[in-house]
Amino acid sequence: MIRTSIAILALFSVYSGYAQNANPIKNPVYYSVKDALAAKNPTQLNLRDRHVFTLPPDMDKLKGLTFLNIMGNNLEHWDEVLFNQTKLEVLNIQGNLLKYIPENISVFKQLIKLDVSDNDIAVIPSSIEKLKKLQYLYLSQNALTSLPSTLKNCSNLEVLALDDNQLSYLPQEISELKKLKQLNIGRNQFKEFDNNWTGLDYLEDLNIEYNQLLLFPEDISHLKRLKTIIADYNKLKDLPDTIGELQQLTLLSLSHNNISKLPESVARLSGLKTLILTGNPIAEAEKARIKKALPNCQVYF
Repeated sequence: MIRTSIAILALFSVYSGYAQNANPIKNPVYYSVKDALAAKNPTQLNLRDRHVFTLPPDMDKLKGLTFLNIMGNNLEHWDEVLFNQTKLEVLNIQGNLLKYIPENISVFKQLIKLDVSDNDIAVIPSSIEKLKKLQYLYLSQNALTSLPSTLKNCSNLEVLALDDNQLSYLPQEISELKKLKQLNIGRNQFKEFDNNWTGLDYLEDLNIEYNQLLLFPEDISHLKRLKTIIADYNKLKDLPDTIGELQQLTLLSLSHNNISKLPESVARLSGLKTLILTGNPIAEAEKARIKKALPNCQVYF
């Protein structure tokens, strides 16, 4: 079980690696503004874990940065010097003390990855729609209760991490994110699986653990590209028969729900490699039936 949990965490962290790590092979990474200013055309600056309250004023002299890591500091405000870095492609500002994202986040029109996780952010501005190149957006571990509908205009978004907030719904327009591959909404306050989510045609990985879901909709079958579903610690009692139509599914994790029986259609999940059902009230006869239906799948009860 421990080995399986590690595999799940690895799967969902692989998308976030680039948001934290520079590329020293492509260009040198500088660890102080002084060293960066002494270099020729610096593009990557890492100031993580300096415990500073403000950014160095001299950073204003750096005009060509494409990568900036300022995670793990004590920033409470978005320093004006930051908004002169209009060529940024990756901005990591996680693990600070920020309470908001400003409207002028829109100046970062080249951003591909934005990580503002582990702050105290309660509001995302509608101007985020201006980040047309954004592919990876990490908003985990904040205080969000809603998202702007304009997020739909970030049409290149592939990864959206919203876990560990206070969300109980997503805007209907979320279904317009046609390139979205990974959606993490675990550890929120969702009570329903919104049917609009089934319009996310390219979704491959869905994490909805630690919510209060009672059921999956029949239309979950529309998510033909789903490879992983993590729905541990909800209130699920059963699964729809249409779950068997998810032919790309390799991991289905449903631990600690109220499931006593799976539909006959699970036998059609020929690509399923891991099924986790620990902490559910499943009788021994049903366990035997499930194992027989999925001979090539590792099942955990």
